[in-house]
Amino acid sequence: MLNVFGPNISTVSEEDWPRHKKATGPPFSNEQTNNLIWQEALRQSQEMMQCWIDQGEWALRTTAEDAKTFSLNILTNAGFGKRSKTNLMTSLIRASKSSSEFKTGDMDPRSKQSGLSESEIFGNMFVFNFAGHDTISHTLCYALNPLAAHPTVQDWISEEVNAVFLDSDSSTWDYARSFPKLKRCMAIMVCKYSIDVVGELRDEIWTPSKASYMPWSEGPRGCPGKKIGQVEFVAAMAGLFHKHRVEVVKEIGENQREAEKRVKTLVDDSAMVLLLQMMNPEKAGLRWVKKG
Repeated sequence: MLNVFGPNISTVSEEDWPRHKKATGPPFSNEQTNNLIWQEALRQSQEMMQCWIDQGEWALRTTAEDAKTFSLNILTNAGFGKRSKTNLMTSLIRASKSSSEFKTGDMDPRSKQSGLSESEIFGNMFVFNFAGHDTISHTLCYALNPLAAHPTVQDWISEEVNAVFLDSDSSTWDYARSFPKLKRCMAIMVCKYSIDVVGELRDEIWTPSKASYMPWSEGPRGCPGKKIGQVEFVAAMAGLFHKHRVEVVKEIGENQREAEKRVKTLVDDSAMVLLLQMMNPEKAGLRWVKKG
């Protein structure tokens, strides 16, 4: 399925994988790229928040779709924009030039010294955008809806964000200094959907043993975009919860407890499509309000 446009780092054989890794790896291990993701995610989160606030008292039912737009906007800038000289596109173009300069008979075109063919470039472009789009948007959906239904956990997140940034403007938030401090925001990213063997999972003390839960896979062929995904998610959480909080909008006849229980049920109503996702996220009406 992932070979839609050509072979890529996720589908090639073990022998050919190093060549793809060499061509596509630099942007994913570059702190300049992470800083670009950080800044763009903060900017996008502020724009998304403004759209949500403008809805006023109306229930927000587009969280899942808005999260997809948020993720796509970051991909188009970081992957195809011109703000950084070390984005994915420039690395793939360099690999293409290397491949076009290859002369028949000089070396095996699949050796790790050669570049990527045109189909391999398109294949990698596809897989990186596929892997970096819905994954982050679904993860945001799985974070924001449960946080609305668990106000105490939301307070725990807000406490950390406020301690790190105080009343400063998000345009001044430095990636290198701030990102390592936001451990609670990071914890929210990976604490959902493990196997509950005792009947009642207590999120605040969830400590899985090593290898029991690997959201990015592990080993040499683990997710190359792990750090980028973490930076994007944490920046979004910080940007959204710095000055605002989210709450569940009650349906007619519901009290607050019933409304929160309904959202929890909607979160649990998940299934595999291309990825694991909520089946009816639009039924979870949310409202964002400015902190008093």
